[in-house]
Amino acid sequence: ASSGIGVETARILDVKEAIVKENHGAKLDVMELDLSSMVSVRKFATEFNSLDLPINIL
Repeated sequence: ASSGIGVETARILDVKEAIVKENHGAKLDVMELDLSSMVSVRKFATEFNSLDLPINIL
């Protein structure tokens, strides 16, 4: 992909791979969140809460 969501998806997957390599098998989950959409924010919050994990960002 040369533009749009495809480029961003490829970039994120590359970053994820680099982090896992640097941290020897660390578990890294990528979740979609569009802060311009309350539907997306609610969906993200519901999915994240269902994982019962601490939040280590913000």
